[in-house]
Amino acid sequence: MFLRALAKPQKGLFIELAIKAAEANDIVEQEEKEMIKEFADEMEIAPVYSSDKDLSQILKELVKISKKPQLNEMMFEILAMLTADGEFDDKERAFADEVSKAFKINKKKLEKMESKLNEYTMLYDEICELLEG
Repeated sequence: MFLRALAKPQKGLFIELAIKAAEANDIVEQEEKEMIKEFADEMEIAPVYSSDKDLSQILKELVKISKKPQLNEMMFEILAMLTADGEFDDKERAFADEVSKAFKINKKKLEKMESKLNEYTMLYDEICELLEG
């Protein structure tokens, strides 16, 4: 949704962050692989499905080259990745907390992002259902 406007270095780092998000609970679901592909398509870069970088290194580099609105946008997209399979387990929650801490996003804002993501997902599903019928 918000990734097209990122600069090329941000795009590469974001896709690596998305990979780490998919791996957060040690199980990479098909929905998560599809989302990585969708992210890459949106950013007009080649999809990659593995990263040798450490999460802390990725986060540090993203913070260094990104403005606050971009970090907020990336956090929102990462929340979408973490919930792509319909679950948000403790490991995924811990991952979201680590990213939000690095991005200096407070708990209240993170909870608001989660709430809006849920609303968006439900609305999107309702629209799809309406259009199919």
